[in-house]
Amino acid sequence: MMERLTCTVIIPTLNRAAFIGEAIDGILAQTRKPDQVIVVNDGSTDGTMAVLEGYGDRIEVISKPNGGKATAINMAIPRVLGDCVWVFDDDDVALPDALERHLSALENDPEAGFTYSAVKIGHSGPDGRMALRHETRLPKVERDEFLIRMMEHCFVQGQPAVVVRTDALKRIGLFDTRLVRCQDYDVMLRLARHFPPARIEEATFIQRRHDGPRGTLSQSHSGTDPFTQWSRHNAIFISELLDDLPLTGYVRQSQRFPQPFDERLARVQRFVIAARHGILEHAERDLAWIVASGDDLTAEERQMLFRSLTHFTALREIGPRTCLRLARLCWGRLGRQIRVAMAKGLIYEMLAPSPAGDRRFSSARILTPRVVALIGVSGAFELLREKLSGKLGGAREAA
Repeated sequence: MMERLTCTVIIPTLNRAAFIGEAIDGILAQTRKPDQVIVVNDGSTDGTMAVLEGYGDRIEVISKPNGGKATAINMAIPRVLGDCVWVFDDDDVALPDALERHLSALENDPEAGFTYSAVKIGHSGPDGRMALRHETRLPKVERDEFLIRMMEHCFVQGQPAVVVRTDALKRIGLFDTRLVRCQDYDVMLRLARHFPPARIEEATFIQRRHDGPRGTLSQSHSGTDPFTQWSRHNAIFISELLDDLPLTGYVRQSQRFPQPFDERLARVQRFVIAARHGILEHAERDLAWIVASGDDLTAEERQMLFRSLTHFTALREIGPRTCLRLARLCWGRLGRQIRVAMAKGLIYEMLAPSPAGDRRFSSARILTPRVVALIGVSGAFELLREKLSGKLGGAREAA
């Protein structure tokens, strides 16, 4: 008989009196009820406590001085009684059958240490009402490449998309209190190093987008431009992961189709991850090794390099001067191939259709100097000609 799992929901909250009630109501109304709900009030100064008191013994409330989301979650973990933990955000709303689908996925896959799902995106207006905008789609990622692709980019949008086995969470350790943002990304990477995931294709919650403050009382920032904060905090644990993860961790380890270890492929992948996150010391070290290896790029390596400068951090931080610095490391025939592959990624980013259907010609002023720095004026014009005539084959899939 399949083991029936229990689950504890942890909701850290700070000054969300306007939203926390909707978040708790969605949890308590699940088709498969949580076995325990712990709300950690992280030093709220608004009416949050009054809202929490209205739930009586249906929830457990912990109050503490403000210290950040990670400290709030960590305080709740010793009280967890469930087989699984669902950390839920205080401004999001769970879909009615979310917990049922998460737990069923884990029950049907005993090897999986955690789940992940797509999300729906909603926006709050001035009246606080949330309007649904769209549903995200999970990228095509095989189970044995989850860690690698997640290192490139966090495609799992938000902590509420994940339910983790309690034993797995205890094995990887507590949430990192250095991180004011991106704690969920760090935890998912640490989980993925030790446990395979169970995938849920459809959304399990609505992520509320609003302009309210994030962070701690002493390190608060607006929700209108999260990218700077994401980049800064991502760099902390991505740098440490690049230092710690063995090279074998950067290539897929398929049990069905085992392949000999390919060091250059691993280094290309590690270079791409470092470049996408703007961690140049690591990126340059691998790039120099790759160029010295001599042989022409494979199709798989070209596809990886295509993605190297298209992450939001790379687009913000790796400007023309840095592109020129990378280009100077790329000598000889192989070096030219590398520069062209990276430049093609930038050209696709510049000219690809936006979600609204328009082409991003407005970004040409920003990205063209980077393309020129990578491959020179003549090479840039040739690649633009190829793109406009439809010859950058496979670019959309590679992105």
